[in-house]
Amino acid sequence: MTSAWDDPADLTLTLQAKTSQAIVVTGVTIRRLSAAPAPSAGSIVNKECGGAMYQRVFDVDLMAQEINLQPVSEGAAKAVDFPLKVSDSDPEQLSLRLLPGDHDVRFSVEVNWISEGEAHGETVADGQPVLRVTGPGRLPVYAYGETFTKP
Repeated sequence: MTSAWDDPADLTLTLQAKTSQAIVVTGVTIRRLSAAPAPSAGSIVNKECGGAMYQRVFDVDLMAQEINLQPVSEGAAKAVDFPLKVSDSDPEQLSLRLLPGDHDVRFSVEVNWISEGEAHGETVADGQPVLRVTGPGRLPVYAYGETFTKP
């Protein structure tokens, strides 16, 4: 069985200013709203590989007492931490590797930035009041191709 620590869930955020005026992204705040044991029935299907785009990668331990983003170096790229400068023509893409352990975690994500000397923040909602990720617990884990047959 794959461990939630070995195979985290990915949350990709694209940061882009609305105008050519650059903003400075000072950080991302993750708030754990609840955590319960992972479900004991069902199964988990891992996603397929995505496209090739350079991302700033961060590990996020959702069960830590204080949740922090830890910069991670991927391949030849070195780990990059905040602050990050973005504009409408120079976006950044973050990959948050969410580590729920063996829990079902509900959480929120807030992006914090400075524009024209004023601090701002916006909650990433994706049309939902909260985001959710579940570690595998004792559930079986399957690769996508092992579970579904293609026509």
